[in-house]
Amino acid sequence: MYSKHVDIEPGDRASSCRGAMRPERVEHRGGKGLVIVHRCAVCGFVRPNRIADDPAQGDDIDAVVALMSRRG
Repeated sequence: MYSKHVDIEPGDRASSCRGAMRPERVEHRGGKGLVIVHRCAVCGFVRPNRIADDPAQGDDIDAVVALMSRRG
């Protein structure tokens, strides 16, 4: 569930940091639904990423929540 710090704004690939984006928590945000909040291990940048809820090819929300609850 880690990602890489490559964006300043979503999709721009303008960040030179390239640090590991560590998943910190799962939150529910109005209008976006569930998001995984990541924090860069190098510079501390924080970014929420929506969990895909597409029935045909979405993320397994139960598995995401279970993985996040085991971190601790």
